[in-house]
Amino acid sequence: MVGDDHGGLFLLDRRAKAYCGGQFGSSAAMAYRGTITVEFREVMMSTNVDQTASRHSRAWIAGAVITGLLGLFFAFDAIPKILGASFAREAVEGLGFSPDKTAVIGWVLLVCLVVFLIPRTAVLGALGLTAYLGGAVTINLHADQLPVVPIAMAVGIGVLTWIGLILRRPELLRVLGLRRN
Repeated sequence: MVGDDHGGLFLLDRRAKAYCGGQFGSSAAMAYRGTITVEFREVMMSTNVDQTASRHSRAWIAGAVITGLLGLFFAFDAIPKILGASFAREAVEGLGFSPDKTAVIGWVLLVCLVVFLIPRTAVLGALGLTAYLGGAVTINLHADQLPVVPIAMAVGIGVLTWIGLILRRPELLRVLGLRRN
């Protein structure tokens, strides 16, 4: 059974059958199915309530504004690189890369940004953007330039990325161990 009227439980019958040693109609299989159904519904109900309540809060709105501004910033950084704008190619070349790598860097940033802007994959996108910014810090140090301003910007933008995400999804504080219950 791929999906049923129990809120989208996937492959539940196979799991129940495997759990009960192949005896699909046994009382153990039915108990297993009931436990999963109850647990799944409780999780889905609590998740929906948390998301609905947080969407109207000031914290969620602030997180959405921060995310939107960061999205514009990253898009304005990625698109000229993808299109091969001369200033983007010169900047990349000044950091020690060959100019043909400019588009690759832009596409990596754009993919991370898109993944960050999709609510279900926002955490993965934030990790990607953090890694991208970490690479920016590293390459600025390697280029022997005065790295104070680029490093401060990259670190600040990385921190803002996570602040925006946590304001939109406060349950991440529990996952990170920064908040109990």
